[in-house]
Amino acid sequence: MKKRVLRKYDGHKLLWFRLALVFVAILVFMIAVFRLIIGVSTVSGHSMDTTLRDGQTVVFNRLKQYYDYGDIVYIRMASGEKYVKRIIGRPGDVIDIHDGKLFVNGKEETGDYINGKTNAVPSLVKYPLTLTDGQYFTVGDNRGVSVDSRSYGPVIKGQIRGVIFIK
Repeated sequence: MKKRVLRKYDGHKLLWFRLALVFVAILVFMIAVFRLIIGVSTVSGHSMDTTLRDGQTVVFNRLKQYYDYGDIVYIRMASGEKYVKRIIGRPGDVIDIHDGKLFVNGKEETGDYINGKTNAVPSLVKYPLTLTDGQYFTVGDNRGVSVDSRSYGPVIKGQIRGVIFIK
């Protein structure tokens, strides 16, 4: 009789041990996925209105290393500030702003996402601006309230942490 009780007890102990191992493996996997592959952030402010709303949660892909025009990206500045902005200029492009409009390589930026006039803001950025290797020009869709590359200058590739893919 004692042997049956011992075997039953050992079986329960083994089951709990296996369940604990599965739980730890899932936890390690999830941490790796969220640390290396995808990220989650919250939009703060109204600079991306009407595309994204203040307080909205977004998910971004950390693996994408090629950034294209129109991509909405998650940016982390050296100061620790975090921004969600749209790429409108890539390395080699010439950015110019005048008459409330933004021009990329001499062509006016157009798109349904643009909200308001795009005016230059007082900063160290001088136009026309030619982007060098690894530099991107980012702006918010709600141009009147956005703090973006017009204020802090072009961002470098290393500051872009990922491309938003779930809004």
